[in-house]
Amino acid sequence: MREIIFDTETTGLDSREDRVIELGGVELVNRFPTGRTFHKFINPQGRAIHAEAQAVHDWIALLRPNFALWYHQPWGVTLAPCNRTGRIARTYARLSGLPAERDCDHYTPGSAISWQHHRTGTGAFVVELPGRDLHGREVRRHARAVAALTRKLR
Repeated sequence: MREIIFDTETTGLDSREDRVIELGGVELVNRFPTGRTFHKFINPQGRAIHAEAQAVHDWIALLRPNFALWYHQPWGVTLAPCNRTGRIARTYARLSGLPAERDCDHYTPGSAISWQHHRTGTGAFVVELPGRDLHGREVRRHARAVAALTRKLR
């Protein structure tokens, strides 16, 4: 089976104001990359890229980490991919106190981890924080979970 996986980058999420600025594609045959890819930057018609989006893009491209953890909100769960990264995500969930939820669609087009995986080939998962301010002990629990994973992954 031949598949083409597409990825896009935009200047933001407002369809009235923001524009697509980058397109990418990877060809798969029987779910394995063939080595054929497509990449194109697009002029965003003078619209500035949000500073936060540009900073994250530059940081990941520069560091090319072996692994990344992305925080989002407001579901209050750790999304554990259905691949080798899922074990790490479940460990984080146990250490942080957030429940783990299977996420077999973790490379959803347009998501941060999809972009990171296709750009750098590295693993990642998403922690959906609760849709409220975290209490001090919750912050410390997440910080300890990150520190423990860092030691474990070295």
